[in-house]
Amino acid sequence: MDCGFTWLGGTVDRYRLTMFRSNAGFPDLVVGPYPTLSPFGTGLRGQCPRCGRGRLFDGYLRVADRCDVCGLTLAHEDAGDGPAVFIILIYGFVMAALAAWVELSYEPPFWVHGIIFGPLIVVGSILLLRPFKGVMITKAAASGSADAALALGNRYFRGAGVTRDQSIAVEWWQRGAELDSAEAAYNLGVARINGFGTPKDLLAAQAYFEQAATQNFPKAHLALGIIALHLAANDHDVQIAGKHFRRAAELGNETARHNLALMYETGLGYEVDEEQAAYWRATTAEESPAQAQIDHEIQTQDWVIEQNPSHFTLQLVSGDSLDATKEMIDESLELRRAVFSKMLANREHFVAIAGTFENYADATQALDELPASLKKNQPFIVTFGVLQRQINEHTKFNN
Repeated sequence: MDCGFTWLGGTVDRYRLTMFRSNAGFPDLVVGPYPTLSPFGTGLRGQCPRCGRGRLFDGYLRVADRCDVCGLTLAHEDAGDGPAVFIILIYGFVMAALAAWVELSYEPPFWVHGIIFGPLIVVGSILLLRPFKGVMITKAAASGSADAALALGNRYFRGAGVTRDQSIAVEWWQRGAELDSAEAAYNLGVARINGFGTPKDLLAAQAYFEQAATQNFPKAHLALGIIALHLAANDHDVQIAGKHFRRAAELGNETARHNLALMYETGLGYEVDEEQAAYWRATTAEESPAQAQIDHEIQTQDWVIEQNPSHFTLQLVSGDSLDATKEMIDESLELRRAVFSKMLANREHFVAIAGTFENYADATQALDELPASLKKNQPFIVTFGVLQRQINEHTKFNN
């Protein structure tokens, strides 16, 4: 049987994959003997949502990197514009109603309104911003965020802003998978294949890939196809591999198209069919130049929205000026680039991104290869799904 199939980012001899059979399941996430605390109480007091004793904030509004008592990582928590919106809607309504009552009851001059309600609005908004932000952060931590768990796992895996620790990365991916993150489940499968922070176990990896595949994650179907070939005992098992390759190919995975073409060419699982082989070769050839093409035209948010939400990109830089943000992008960068706007602290903020990557490993390689002029801005990896949600929130805010 042909040994040139592509496996998780590189072409390897599938017979060299080591098969690990284990009855032990994936270890449960250990969260420690901490009490169940009200997110409202801890948020209003600005305390850690897990232990209720450490500080949630490092300063007035800046979230601490980690709890100084129990060590819970807080760097990934972000309430966004939520606190400001709630203050505008709730506190602003109260102030408007109070001002209307004073006007109707006493009919004072306008300068009296300014003296009374000006300080009340400014000081009250500032005083309420911290407890509102605290409650929203602790509520998010209590309910769990799949995106936050995935992002934190990725940060620990790469050592981006934290001490690199693959076992902690696996714990966060496990939490993300429990919250139905296809990307986190896929990362767990890769970790089980390679022994990243957890024992190698091919069957456990297969279970995580199956979880990601139920959400039509292309790379998960590709991995399941390779595993099916590795464990194949008969032609039926090989045909299962072909079904996974076909589904991944239909979802746009170029590697799966290559593997499917190879199966038709060699008669592996299918009768030799040069027409089908040529078809899948052609679709691969058609897309490869487009993916490799250097497009110096900067794309807009429409292009960002059209991308696969499970794919990755590099966030290069952000700023409050559109022209300045564009000027900071290196024109020699051999990646498709885009600039879009989002709301940050009730102000329009512009974000520059570059590249589209099907998997985290490719995005990491591209991040490492960025020129020094861009690395100084501390770029990072993000999914298009996260960016698409930011764009949608910006659109709702403007409407």
